[in-house]
Amino acid sequence: MERAQRAMKSSGSAGLRHSYLLSPISHLNLCGGDRMKQSTEIRPAREADMEAVGRLYTDSWQRTYRGLIPDWVLDEMTPEKSRDKWTRYREQKENGLFVLERDGAVAGLAACRPFPERENSALLDSLHVAPEAQGSGWGRKLISRAARWARESGFRELVIFVVQGNRRAEQLYRGMGAKELYFFHDPVDGAPSWALAWEDLEALEELGDRN
Repeated sequence: MERAQRAMKSSGSAGLRHSYLLSPISHLNLCGGDRMKQSTEIRPAREADMEAVGRLYTDSWQRTYRGLIPDWVLDEMTPEKSRDKWTRYREQKENGLFVLERDGAVAGLAACRPFPERENSALLDSLHVAPEAQGSGWGRKLISRAARWARESGFRELVIFVVQGNRRAEQLYRGMGAKELYFFHDPVDGAPSWALAWEDLEALEELGDRN
């Protein structure tokens, strides 16, 4: 069960059912560099990407959240389970799933969907960047792409959850203008987390154009 689902249950709201916490990664770097010159693009995910997405997601979670959430959550994750999870996610037409392709390989992902807990809101479910693509601002650009999806889908707000202790991710989001909505403890694993939100989606899109 994903953390977004759990948070909605704790507040009495219904939502889509997925597994595990869908939340930010802690090792995103906003600095520019020569890596931006490589063949890299952000595009909608394809069926052929799902194996790589599953590996990226599992590896990123197990590196980022060890010590922040219970080990059993991370130990139960496998690339195959993650592949199946994101395959189902992608097949739901109301969702948006985007990958960062770097020299022909999947090096990042951003997932977003409607967030019925709040009116006219979308949820940035997941944001991950592979180590080899870090340090060039691609985390910021993935957030910008999610903001574009939310705006074009008719939403006015983009929400994201961040686990307490995931400091670099929290600094990134707050630095890009995200505001606090509420604090909650995951009802299953007990991890303390913040819900943050961006209200100006056009401005958030523009941040992705900056190097």
